[in-house]
Formats: sequence, C-alpha cells, structure tokens
Amino acid sequence: MKRRSTIFYPEFEKEIARSEYQRTQLIIGLFLIAFIAINTNYFFLDDKVTALYGGAENYFFVVGWLTVFILYEVIILRVIAFLRKRYHRVRETFRFIHTLIEISLPSVLMLYMVDIKHQLLFIDSPIFLMYFMFIIISVLHLDFRLSFLTGLLAAAEYAVIIYYGHQLDTQAETYLSLLPENSFYLRCVVLVLSGMAAGYVAQQVKKRIYMSYDLQRAKSDMEVLFGQQVSREVFTALVREQGKAKKQEATVLALDIRNFTPFAETHSPDEIMDYQNKIFGPIIDIINQHQGIVNQ
Repeated sequence: MKRRSTIFYPEFEKEIARSEYQRTQLIIGLFLIAFIAINTNYFFLDDKVTALYGGAENYFFVVGWLTVFILYEVIILRVIAFLRKRYHRVRETFRFIHTLIEISLPSVLMLYMVDIKHQLLFIDSPIFLMYFMFIIISVLHLDFRLSFLTGLLAAAEYAVIIYYGHQLDTQAETYLSLLPENSFYLRCVVLVLSGMAAGYVAQQVKKRIYMSYDLQRAKSDMEVLFGQQVSREVFTALVREQGKAKKQEATVLALDIRNFTPFAETHSPDEIMDYQNKIFGPIIDIINQHQGIVNQ
C-alpha cells in the first residue's frame, strides 16, 4: 500500500477532495429537506409534534439551529472548493476537525434541551437519528478512521447526554418512555458498530480506487512499451490477456511498390501521398472488413 500511495498520491488526493466536496453538498441538501419538512409540519400539517417537544419556542430554536448548521456547511463547501482549486487536496487535519464539529452539533442541541430546558424527551427525539445520517455519509471520506471516529464520537457524546439527563439533571421533566435507561446505552453500541461498518465500506471503496489506478498505470506502461511496435488491435489483445503469450494461426501479407524510390524522388509530397492512398486504400479497406491488422 505504501508503494501505491507514493505513485498515485496526487490523483488520489484529488479524488478525496472531490469526494469531500460531494459529501458536503449532500449534507446541505439533506438538511434543507429537513428544514422544509419541519416548517411544513408546523405551518400546514399537525401541531401535536410541536406541542410534544415544548411548543413554538422550542420549534423556533430548532429551526434557528438548522439554519446555523446549513450556513456552516455552506461555508465549509466554499472552503473545500478553495482548497481543491488552490492545493488540489483537503488536509486530513481539516477533515478530522470538521468531523468533530459536525457530529457535535446534534449533541449540543440535545444537551441544551436537557440542561437548559430540562426536557428529557429530546434524548429520544428524531434528532438522535442525525448521528446515523452522519455515519452513513462518512463513507465519502474514503477513510476507515474518519468513519469509525464518527461512530465513536456519536456514541460517546450520546452516552454523556443520557447519563446527564437521567442521573444528574434533577429538574428534567419525566416522560413515559417504553425504553429503560440502559436501552439508550445500547444505542451507543449500535452507533460504534455502524461507524465500523461505514469504515469498512469506505476502505473497500478506497481499495477499488487503488485497483483502478493500478490497472490504468499498467495499461499506460504497456502502451508506452508496445504502442510504437504493434497495432492497436494487438495492443488491446495484450491488455485483455494481461500480456500472456498466445499461439494463433495467422496469414501475413508483405506488400511493396515496385520502383517506389525513383517515383518518390521525382514527385512532390502531395503526389506521393495521393499515389499511396490510391494503391493502399482499397487494400486496407478489405483487410479491415475481415478483422485484419495493418502493422505498418
């Protein structure tokens, strides 16, 4: 793997930068859909959900949080675009810090609702599902460590919120939940496992990209080696057979024009080319019709 990263470093770094850009675009799109869904439910559908989660005040707070988050991702998108254009890469440190900030945003929202609003219900709210969304999208990092880190951070932060809400916040409003406290900690285990699974998928995608580079590099090497010596058809066969020797019956025609040298010495280049085309044109057409090869 070390040899590959040395050979294909510039190309793969560009691929990672492009993937990071697409990942940020996807997150912006998904959160815009969530923003529209929340507002549609509040203004046109059912206000029971809003009432369940603390009324209009909490609704406006969540909408404001979504707005800030979307603006943050838009800024990150511009930064990545600049890095792609200027340096053709996105540094690993930047991606780690960005991952930490992203996964912490839903945690901050839930912790605020539990600590400031004393509403334990938010631990079991749809906000929790944002962790899984970030874990799934982390595959586009093309890095096992970042995907695993996403799951690990989500599990750790969620565990802290669960413990604080159930054990330390004595003013938290109780609510009837079908799930005991320990069941929420089991969710943390699922988050870690999801991060590992996403990391495995990212690693496999990364491996296939390397394999694609290997194939392209081998094809380029063969083209340089044989391109000037054999026809395109022979070169294609060499690539398809991976350079293996193959015995095959063939008919060879050697054709020369009598007295061509004296003719070439007394005529212009255009006349010589026209003369050759008139002779070889029909012959080459017949050879091509029978899948033959013109070597020179």
